[in-house]
Amino acid sequence: MGDAEEKIKVVVRVRDLIGREKDQLKAFTVQDATDIVQKNTNKSWTFDRVYSKLDNNRTVYSDTAAEIIEQTVSGFNTTIFAYGQTSSGKTHTMHGNPEEPGVIGMAVEQLFFAVEDTPDRRFLMQVSYLEIYNETVIDLLSDPKTRTAGGLKVRENETGDVYVENLEQKTVTSPEEIHRYMKLGEKSRHVGQTKMNDKSSRSHTIFRITLESTNRLTDDDTSIMEDAEEGRQVTVSQLNLVDLAGSEKAAQTGAGGARLKEGCNINQSLMVLGQVIQKLSGGDKGHINFRDSKLTRILQNSIGGNAKTAIICTVTPAAMSEEQTISTLRFASQAKTIQNHAMVNEVLDDQAQINRLKKDMAKLMKELEQQKKEANTDMVQEMREQLERERMEKEEHVRKIRELQEKVITSSQPAPPRKSMMFKKKERRETWCGPAMKRNMRMSFAPHKFLKPLLPLDINLPVLAEDPFPIQSESMANLSLASADFNMSHNTMEQQLDNMEAKRLSELDMMEEDE
Repeated sequence: MGDAEEKIKVVVRVRDLIGREKDQLKAFTVQDATDIVQKNTNKSWTFDRVYSKLDNNRTVYSDTAAEIIEQTVSGFNTTIFAYGQTSSGKTHTMHGNPEEPGVIGMAVEQLFFAVEDTPDRRFLMQVSYLEIYNETVIDLLSDPKTRTAGGLKVRENETGDVYVENLEQKTVTSPEEIHRYMKLGEKSRHVGQTKMNDKSSRSHTIFRITLESTNRLTDDDTSIMEDAEEGRQVTVSQLNLVDLAGSEKAAQTGAGGARLKEGCNINQSLMVLGQVIQKLSGGDKGHINFRDSKLTRILQNSIGGNAKTAIICTVTPAAMSEEQTISTLRFASQAKTIQNHAMVNEVLDDQAQINRLKKDMAKLMKELEQQKKEANTDMVQEMREQLERERMEKEEHVRKIRELQEKVITSSQPAPPRKSMMFKKKERRETWCGPAMKRNMRMSFAPHKFLKPLLPLDINLPVLAEDPFPIQSESMANLSLASADFNMSHNTMEQQLDNMEAKRLSELDMMEEDE
């Protein structure tokens, strides 16, 4: 499933002054439930929440841890840990006391309530408890007689997940069983007395709850989980409840010998944790030194990895611890900028994968149909806008035409008739004779075609001799435009020529018959 990218949730808890601090001034004060202010410099730090001495463990849990527990049941890896100097209230916040339960106890109770409110799944719950003492990983639930001197090894599997090899896991079915294993582990935890704390934690502890769940197909607990149609869906999540040992100054704790060595190892691991936080908060893409400490190695997924994480930083307002409090606030400021990439840890069998793909496909098809509807709506709107633009362009064009028409200059006189404004067609010149007459005339001028001269014309023209050419020449010489023969009307001339033509054609036909 997809990553759920979100920042680490960081809160600060400011406890009240304790017996040895009663004569100390308060160097810090809480403002507006999200700010803590250093009094002498008026410098302010802002976090997701800042708790004052009036807020008890239940308030801290409700605002900070309750949502994290719900995410665990949903299949996400989750981590809650307390950070701060020694004697600042970390162990009290995480473990509490008989009168005031701590975060771990309330988380266990809520976890079983959440399981009860999830009827569609079956759960398998296992717990483990380890401590990191002087950089040695110790299984607190194992038999002390069988523990190896060098401690447990930290490994990494093929998928890159870090785990502790041979760490015992106990299956539990009730909150009482979990509390029993926690008490068993507390008996083996390293604690010691210092000037700062009568029961100071000398090691880091991680109480881990592994929750495995699968889809619930029937009400019969003995039935086979696999179903031919639905398939099996398994989620595996881890809840890490971390109680860190506090940083300490040898001058304040008065530690020496073994206590001094423990303090050095605690400070060294916390320094590496601070370096890792600083690099991650700065967006460093290079080498992150998780391997420099067993603590950061085991919590690698919880810091900038596949987990939802909440950090509770505990501080004291006493002026004598002002430097350590400022160091804790700087750590918290850097941690709140880190982005985690949590995802549901799910394993599907073949049938479940097919069903998941079908559901995803149906979802994508639905989204596609929605996009098509939106696209069609956008297309219709775009067409409407295009038509409106064209309509406006046409109206603008018509308006310009009308403006130009109004500016046309015309004569005040009436317009002339339309026919008189047209060009007159040039009349064709009429000729003397038609095509048939021209053909016969050409034939008549060929002397070898005739055996006897043509008959004289009825009109008063000169008579042709047997040789037509000399007579024609002479006759033409005697003609004049002033003679009476050429003063006849046009229609009369045309009629005579037609008669002459018909007569000559008749003679030609007769001659051809005689031949």
